[in-house]
Amino acid sequence: MKEPMDGLTKEFIAYADSLGTQRCIILSPGQIEQLRSQATEEVKGRFDLLNSDDFKELHAAVILGVFGYDDIFADFANREQNIGLTGIHQNYWQVADRIGKELLSFLKLKGFKAKFNGEGILPIKHVLNRLRIGQYGKNSLIYIKDYGSYNDNWVELFTNAPLQPIKRGVAKNLEGFSMCDKCNACMTRCPTKAIYEPYKVDLNKCICNLTHRVDRVPKDLFDKVDNWIWGCDKCQNVCPGNAKVTPRKRHPDASISHPGPGGKLPPAHKNPFPKLAMELVEEYDTKYLQNVLIALGNSGKSEDIEKIEVFSRTKKGLELTEYCEYAMDRVKNRRE
Repeated sequence: MKEPMDGLTKEFIAYADSLGTQRCIILSPGQIEQLRSQATEEVKGRFDLLNSDDFKELHAAVILGVFGYDDIFADFANREQNIGLTGIHQNYWQVADRIGKELLSFLKLKGFKAKFNGEGILPIKHVLNRLRIGQYGKNSLIYIKDYGSYNDNWVELFTNAPLQPIKRGVAKNLEGFSMCDKCNACMTRCPTKAIYEPYKVDLNKCICNLTHRVDRVPKDLFDKVDNWIWGCDKCQNVCPGNAKVTPRKRHPDASISHPGPGGKLPPAHKNPFPKLAMELVEEYDTKYLQNVLIALGNSGKSEDIEKIEVFSRTKKGLELTEYCEYAMDRVKNRRE
């Protein structure tokens, strides 16, 4: 039987809902300790900061989730393009950030201590899985009912307020708690075979990681990166767990940012691929230009050769000689 919710907790959750959260998870000190004890050694370290002076009096944790998959992103996902949703910052973080800070003020006005942490201390995927709120997909992403894998905008509050946990149980054994069954779509369709076994991803091969988290893409993976230049959505796009997710209406406080000048999407991302040669301009980040050159090598047209040659003589082009040569050689070979 579900335990009745006390007045403070009910008021807090109602306020969080009115501000626009899709998930409000409250953890007691006992649950936090249980979650820590069940974590791998690597994940346990995420809990250690809670023992510092900043958090020692703030025993309860609140995790707030904002669903970030909206109508604009759905449109992006449904047309041919060369940038992944994983690579564009949805900036629903700023929506979640605002909600978290308003709830922080709510608790302080009630006379409680509270601390807002927008960057994340707790291992969210581990918490969601152990509370049986989210299930791991074989691509190692966490899936939540109605939101699929598009639920990565989380912020946290820590407080001494006596908030009541919404879910009491922390699962010890998650055997059988899987959404994938015999489906291997993400594994078979991953361009680099980064998902080398169910629930295990080799980050040294993951295109999302290669295109915006490491300095250089290994040469033996150039042709596998295809035309992805910032992020990759392949494992999410082919997943049946995302097929029926309904996009939300764009939140007025959300925006799209990107690694280009001013954080705005360049013209190539507003039109189907290929228009990549337009992006070979020196004001872009070197890492981003490296990715563009690889994509040009894999999918560029003969009319792009001149633009690659012009770029190869610029300061940044000279830093990326290997990539310029790859792009020109591949395009010329296709033309011949």
